Formats: sequence, C-alpha cells, structure tokens
Amino acid sequence: MDLRTGGNPGGADSLFYDFILRDGSHFTFAWHNTAGALKEGKGNGWDGTPEDGARIVRILGALPPTDVQMGTASRQLELMGMPRAEWPDVRWLIDPTDYLRPIVFDANDKAWKDPRKERKLREFCGDGHGGHDGQGH
Repeated sequence: MDLRTGGNPGGADSLFYDFILRDGSHFTFAWHNTAGALKEGKGNGWDGTPEDGARIVRILGALPPTDVQMGTASRQLELMGMPRAEWPDVRWLIDPTDYLRPIVFDANDKAWKDPRKERKLREFCGDGHGGHDGQGH
C-alpha cells in the first residue's frame, strides 16, 4: 500500500466523520482524511461543479460547532474566511505514524461547553432517549 500523500487535490476517497457526545458538554470532534476544493466541488477523480460544492458546504454548516477537528484544514479554514476565534482546536497529525498513538481529550472540560450543541444534538439525533424526530438523520 502506497501511503504517500501528494499529487491531485483531495485523496483517493474523501472520508468525513463528525461525532457528538450525548452527555455532559456534548464534546464534538470531526475527522477527515482530506480537504479538497470544497467550494468548487472538485476532488481527485471528481470534476464536480460549484453547485456540488455549495451542497457540501451547506451540509457541513448544519453540523454542531466542532470542538476538535482532526484532518487537513488549518490553512483551509483561513481560506474560507472563518474568523480565527471560531476555529476548532486544530492539532497536527503525521500520517500514518500519529494514527497509531492514542489521542485523549477530557470530554467534561468546560472549554467544550457550547449551548448551540444541544439544539443540533436534538436536530440530528432526536430526543436522545430512543425517540427520533422523524427527519431520517
């Protein structure tokens, strides 16, 4: 397996995961393996359109505020015009060696408390007690 990074914009397959804890501070983190030309809808092997990019940006904008983002984004956030005060906690990871080390965060740290996350949790996950809001998320 060739684990080198380089070449075309974006990786061979773009993966994005967004996690939010139901309890406590509702700690959230996002992990992704690549950041391509989102606004343009372009990627490796995908010649998308600005409409594709707008759809992706809308989906990402609907997610809860992110506490920690793991992926290739610190420069991308600046290019997208996001104010630095709203940036998640960005940590540099070296692929593949850093993926072999545990990364631990205190999910109850008051730094992660954000009242906007409660509404997003209900929107995406229902009432959190086995009920569902019927939106198919």
